[in-house]
Amino acid sequence: MAGLKIRNLKKSFGGNAVINNISFDVREGEFCILLGPSGCGKTTVLRLIAGLEHQDEGEIFIGDREVSGLTPGERDIAMVFQSYALYPHLSVYENMAFPLKIKKRPREETDRKVREAAGLLGIEELLHRKPKELSGGQRQRVAIGRAIVRNPELFLFDEPLSNLDAKLRGSMRVELAKLHQKLGATMVYVTHDQVEAMTLGEKIILLDRGEIQQTGTPRQIYEKPSNLFVATFIGSPPINLLRGRIIMEGGRIFFSSGELLIDTGSREELQQYAGREVTMGIRPESLTPGDGPVKGRVELVEHLGAETLVYVRVDGTRVIAKASPDFERKPGEEISLALSDTGIHFFCNGHRIGRP
Repeated sequence: MAGLKIRNLKKSFGGNAVINNISFDVREGEFCILLGPSGCGKTTVLRLIAGLEHQDEGEIFIGDREVSGLTPGERDIAMVFQSYALYPHLSVYENMAFPLKIKKRPREETDRKVREAAGLLGIEELLHRKPKELSGGQRQRVAIGRAIVRNPELFLFDEPLSNLDAKLRGSMRVELAKLHQKLGATMVYVTHDQVEAMTLGEKIILLDRGEIQQTGTPRQIYEKPSNLFVATFIGSPPINLLRGRIIMEGGRIFFSSGELLIDTGSREELQQYAGREVTMGIRPESLTPGDGPVKGRVELVEHLGAETLVYVRVDGTRVIAKASPDFERKPGEEISLALSDTGIHFFCNGHRIGRP
């Protein structure tokens, strides 16, 4: 296995910039997620790494090798696609053995690697079957097994779970995490699903419109979003946003929005924004029913088992709060919401106020 280095990568299609001068590193053995909405450029980055597309500018290093001029076969990578890409006329064993057959590896070595990979993925009993006899999850395991037998320097995953149902996606996330722990391999994984990103990734690179918006651990990106895009893209239910002004009274700093007035405490970084319009972001778990400064009327209560979501209309804006499972209120009732000290962020012109 090897690390990955991307330097000043650019790519355009038809004169439209798809990747705009991005750089990032993936450590050897790291599970890195390329995350972002559809059209953000994440799959293009993966295809550039794989050699399926060629960049306009920039460099791609796999280990110490600059691979930009190499074909996909020369880059020592293995790619797992969304569509499985299995040969329908070949058995599971033959599909997994195919990359080694092409390389003319000895039969004994091929058999050993196929059976080791099948054991790792729990598909030993499926080796004689054809792809049409398999479920979606089993087909994806075969596609991953075909990548494993190659023992590549780098694994690339292009939304491999998006064709599976929600329950199966959940179990396959666990299997992929366990697989990474067992192999200790370097993996780059493309997805638009933030749940996959937050549960699988050691590092997340969040893209939008061909540019990196933030790089960090799942916790860093959730707790300290660098801008409004990151704050709104990460988190389910989504972050609450309130527009208002920073005002100072009696040496205290307040956020004012309509009839809402919130004491920000000791947030000294807000002093220089006094009198300016800002956006206050509040994570739903930081907004709970209780004696607090946020007043509104209940619109809807969603009971989800372990928790309850409360939709509240606050001065013309809908916010989402989290409550205990036994919380009961009827639509139209007045309610007060308390704020916790964490999960509150301020943004000006789309950028985070304070330390990143």
